Amino acid sequence: MWEDVTILRIAKKIELVQSQLQIDNSERLQAELEDLWERRARFELQVYQQRADREPQDMQLRLELGRRLKQAGRHRDAVRCFEASLQDPAQQPAAALELASHYEESHDLRRALPLLRRAAETAVLPQQLPAKVRALERLASLYDSLKLETARNQTLAQLAVIDRNNPNVC
Repeated sequence: MWEDVTILRIAKKIELVQSQLQIDNSERLQAELEDLWERRARFELQVYQQRADREPQDMQLRLELGRRLKQAGRHRDAVRCFEASLQDPAQQPAAALELASHYEESHDLRRALPLLRRAAETAVLPQQLPAKVRALERLASLYDSLKLETARNQTLAQLAVIDRNNPNVC
């Protein structure tokens, strides 16, 4: 679609300005880079909103829209998108991770921990393995910070079983 081409063009402009910044770290280039980032974020949000409106049953689009809404600071709307995406088994691990991240940032671990466990448990497809690894890593870290040593060790044992040489693991 033409929107994807526009997003790619803005991304290329961002790369160009970033490379120019390494040579000349001027305020003008810094401002141009920030403007490009904001422009891309606004445009992507608009594009994904329109796509999600056209295809309300597409939970992958709803998940991507939620990510853009979260980035734009519209957390309540993002949470609604993530919660809707939880209903799709293909999107459930990623949506649970996004929701858990939101609750972690809000210091609501009571809601974040079950979502991280859900992300790890529902990631069964090969393409979902990176989400499983991220969920288990976050769980281990949170358990460690909460001084829950047994839970942390069990989570680390689950992580150790995952083959790190698998190309699906990030």
